[in-house]
Amino acid sequence: MKPPKSRARLALLTLLFALTSAQPALAQVRVLKVFADLSLGPDSSGTWFLNNVDQSSVRWFTAVPLGKGATCTDCPFADNDQLLEITKVFHLLKGQQHARDGTGGQRTLQVNVTVHNLDPVHPVQFAIYMAEARSQ
Repeated sequence: MKPPKSRARLALLTLLFALTSAQPALAQVRVLKVFADLSLGPDSSGTWFLNNVDQSSVRWFTAVPLGKGATCTDCPFADNDQLLEITKVFHLLKGQQHARDGTGGQRTLQVNVTVHNLDPVHPVQFAIYMAEARSQ
């Protein structure tokens, strides 16, 4: 191996070596399409949820336009640009049964994902994917 040409490069190589030497095994990440064929109207939002999720897992979400347009549902691209954003991801830990109305009582964890269609004129069809890694 040739010596590094600069101090910054030497520092970077030293850091990378330290990180790779001291790191435990990386967690396995699984990717799932958790919601398929969803739709939102122009400039609207919606929230979808998953029940009974593992409390010791880390999750990432992405909303992907499916490219279906109003004039051609089988075309690979829509007639217009499609832009979505995930505006909120939050967890709800369900507690004991509520004395007031009898709901609840599951003591499970629910993850919620809110998506917004940024197009003020056109609807959008999309899917939500989740990547999940269990902490070790």
